[in-house]
Amino acid sequence: MSKPASSEGSAVSVVLRVRPPLAHEAQHGHCTFVDGKRLVFRVSAPVAASERNIGSAQRSQQVECQYDNVLDITSTQEDVWEAVSPKIEKVFQGYNATLFTYGMTGSGKTYTMLGPGLMSAVNDGVQMPNLNDVRRSEGQGLIPKVLSFIFERLASDQGTAEQGKGGSMQVTMSYVQIYKERCYDLLQPATTAKPLRVREDTSKAGGPSRVYVEGLTETPVNNADTCFERLLYGFTNIAFRSTAYNEQSSRSHAVLTLTLRTVENPKTGRVRLSRLQLVDLAGNERWDTYGQAMSKAHARELTTINQSLHVLGSCIQALARPPTVKRDGRLAPCHVPYRDSILTMLLRDSLSGNSFIVLLCTICSCDAYQVQSLCTLRFADRAKRLRLQARRNEEVDPRELLKESQAEVAYLRSLVAAPKAAAASAAPAAPSGPDLQTLLSQLKERNGSLEGQNRDLRQRLAGLAAREASETFAGVLLAGRHASPNSGDFMRRARSMHRSSSEPSLPTCGPWLDGGTRSSSGGSAPDMPPDG
Repeated sequence: MSKPASSEGSAVSVVLRVRPPLAHEAQHGHCTFVDGKRLVFRVSAPVAASERNIGSAQRSQQVECQYDNVLDITSTQEDVWEAVSPKIEKVFQGYNATLFTYGMTGSGKTYTMLGPGLMSAVNDGVQMPNLNDVRRSEGQGLIPKVLSFIFERLASDQGTAEQGKGGSMQVTMSYVQIYKERCYDLLQPATTAKPLRVREDTSKAGGPSRVYVEGLTETPVNNADTCFERLLYGFTNIAFRSTAYNEQSSRSHAVLTLTLRTVENPKTGRVRLSRLQLVDLAGNERWDTYGQAMSKAHARELTTINQSLHVLGSCIQALARPPTVKRDGRLAPCHVPYRDSILTMLLRDSLSGNSFIVLLCTICSCDAYQVQSLCTLRFADRAKRLRLQARRNEEVDPRELLKESQAEVAYLRSLVAAPKAAAASAAPAAPSGPDLQTLLSQLKERNGSLEGQNRDLRQRLAGLAAREASETFAGVLLAGRHASPNSGDFMRRARSMHRSSSEPSLPTCGPWLDGGTRSSSGGSAPDMPPDG
């Protein structure tokens, strides 16, 4: 029942943000230079020699990269919002949108997504601020900005809808984390939370399967304050660990999903469904940073984080690879390893192309993290080659059609009942006494006349059927003189005659025909049943 939705092609929008060096990193110097949308990355000789992918001597000195937006060390949170907001606005047009943050541990991913207020509350263990405090604070994160922007826009569109130009709007929220390759619901208490299973919904015939999390809490939210309260509750359940790069480093991938459902026209039941995913990926780390001092729990966390990020890079590389052509001219499908990780399985709908994607990569300008920064730049360069074909998600909701149909039926019933009530009030009194007896006798006479006519017509039809049967039987006998009784033509005519002369309640094949068939095969024919 879905209408062919319009689509819009685009590439992955890559935004690169350079984190300024911290106090203890200043002694190592910096290795980045930003020139508009171009980043010049200076590589020292030891790092260049260890990186085999940097072949020429010229690239061993510096690496030049160009992206959609490059934000230097002086950039603010408002600059980041201006770079990503055009893709966020696509959700109000019925498209899906996904925002990723990718980078090494301690490069500023969670700081960019949540802002310094929430990060300091987590680090210091103090009471979480409310949305108004976050709005008034400097350096508001992307997620609080997105929540405020969405509900302010919805309030504006709702006012337009009340003027007769649109339908109702609903927002639902879910919040999950992927910790050690297991999916957990952050909106449930951490003490009772159990791993959830990521499944595929193949019930939609003729369309692609949809990925969903079984048992996930999807709560409706009516305003930004309620949504922010759910966010703070889920954020306190995220797994953190102190690392060599920062005191509180997230050890899981967090995915915040907002689903917008807009009823465009209640009369036609057309619904626009869009989804916005905000993904804060855990940072990758190098094993040689800790050596043998790393605990077993930390080692398991680091292994699963690097594994999921590696699978994510493999999926993007497979999707960005140009298709191969077979000998017969057909395109050979390329295998994309979505199932190798829970993260890529959960984000399969976005990575497969039906979404606008913004990849926010964060790097450190310090010379001490050149290898990690080069890995992030390679990932960003690989992602910007991915081509997307986002489709507007519009469909006809049967529930809306049912509501509209029920309202229309009630309205039509009221229209039908109104004339009846008016006629009943204005109609004369019903006949009684002798007039009613006369009318009843006239109806009985009319009924008897109709029964006589019906009886006469049945007799005529029976005579016509008997005449047709006798003529058919005479034709069969005449043809039987020139054909053997065992021949197929004789048998077909006999069966045709018998079917045309039989009553509907009798069987289609009489005993005399079965007896004739058995006598032709060598058996004795049964006695004919007596007449009468």
